[in-house]
Amino acid sequence: MTDAVKSFMVHHGSTWLMSLVLAVLVWGVLVSEAVAEREIDIPLKIGGLDPEKIALVEILTHSDQPLREDKIRVVLRGPRGTLTNLNAGSLQCFRMLAMSEVRSANPYVFTIEPDHFLGLPTDVKLVLESKEFRLKYDPYVEESVLLKPPKLEGEPLPGYIVGRVSVIPEKAKVRIGQSLFNSLPEPKAIELRPLSIAKRAEDVVSSAVPQEASISLREKAEVRVSIGIRKAKVELKDVPIRVMFNPGGNIGSVRVEGDGKCTVVVECKDLMVDRLSAQSVMVYAFVDQELIQETENLLRDLQWKVNLPDVEVLEVLPKSVTLKANRKP
Repeated sequence: MTDAVKSFMVHHGSTWLMSLVLAVLVWGVLVSEAVAEREIDIPLKIGGLDPEKIALVEILTHSDQPLREDKIRVVLRGPRGTLTNLNAGSLQCFRMLAMSEVRSANPYVFTIEPDHFLGLPTDVKLVLESKEFRLKYDPYVEESVLLKPPKLEGEPLPGYIVGRVSVIPEKAKVRIGQSLFNSLPEPKAIELRPLSIAKRAEDVVSSAVPQEASISLREKAEVRVSIGIRKAKVELKDVPIRVMFNPGGNIGSVRVEGDGKCTVVVECKDLMVDRLSAQSVMVYAFVDQELIQETENLLRDLQWKVNLPDVEVLEVLPKSVTLKANRKP
């Protein structure tokens, strides 16, 4: 192959390759600039509403259907390349409303225009299925209601028990949605948030907080839980009855008729039950010398003394005994 032929092939081959590349670039530009459509859901945000005056907001379509996930379905029309690369997460529809206008009707009718959409490229046009929407809301009211004592979570420390649970005051003014207030049965009362008493050995005082997040107290209220020592009743049997007297004269001894034993019912801390026995309480009948001199048979009420702290005697059976005095020979 001669040098002339080679030079001809190289020159014309590079020209063909450049033409091909140029054709591809032109095709890409034409494709990217071609008009296309993309259907998309864009979040709708409402501004201007006073959260102190409105409890619940629901956006409805023109056919009174709730707006799904508060998103508006729109059609975007523009260059195919722009629509393909569009980040849907950066788009938002923001509509500012005047609170005074909203309170004029329920539901309140408002419109959405293309200029309410944020984040749209300038070469993209927006087509709305409908421009008219409705805002259905629940106004807040301030009313006096009963405050129910809350449920308690957890258990106090071993040996302790929950006493009274109270709310002070029992009735207070709350901010509550009108529909929720109307749905409360008579007498009007609300639940309070559960209160933890886990591993507590002392009284619990906590601020009252409504269970429903949309309800707030307009007056101060407290929950008070009294936690006391758990007590147990124990029956001590075969407790010996002792006789206490001052010996002298012709009396040699004094004894109790019968088996000389009694039953004692006591109340104590639950943790002390294992320490109780018949020796924990001393039960006795007391007589003096003059009474013994008068008669040999004496009916005496029983008395007692507890040997352990925080133990209370509730009952002693029998309550009284007959004593027999033995005279000296």
